Amino acid sequence: MAESKHTKAQSKPYNVGYGRPPTKSQFQPGQSGNPTGGKLKRSPVAADLKTSLEKALNEQARFRIGERDLIMTKAAAGVAQLVTQFAEGDRYARRDLIALADKLGVDLTAGQAGAIGDAVATLMTANDVAIIADFLRRHGAEPRLVEADSRSISNQSFDGRTLKSDTEK
Repeated sequence: MAESKHTKAQSKPYNVGYGRPPTKSQFQPGQSGNPTGGKLKRSPVAADLKTSLEKALNEQARFRIGERDLIMTKAAAGVAQLVTQFAEGDRYARRDLIALADKLGVDLTAGQAGAIGDAVATLMTANDVAIIADFLRRHGAEPRLVEADSRSISNQSFDGRTLKSDTEK
């Protein structure tokens, strides 16, 4: 019994065969058999679709706008068409353009404060002002007309005046 288990194991002959590799090539205790890990396999279809889309969007094409022929990428032409549809009032183009601008971090109102205020002033009729005033009166705020601030479009302006409630400061 003086012999330990370790020496007994070494005294027996080790049979090398199926599922029994040589002791020198066995994994050491505490060591992984694949320390760097397996390579992640990307779907070849997804990579092909992405490169195909990028290639198609970056292709140069000739477009006729009015009397002129322009050469631009298909991506630029698509964005130009989206903006044109947005300007014509297409609600789906508006949705897509706002989502794209948000994703790209583009501020759609930059430099447009005066134009937006003018558009609101043009679209708001005297009847609209009366409806808003009535609404404010019914909800406990006394409406009053004040001069509009040309730098701010937060208030609805009408003929250079803004309808504000007494609760606003």
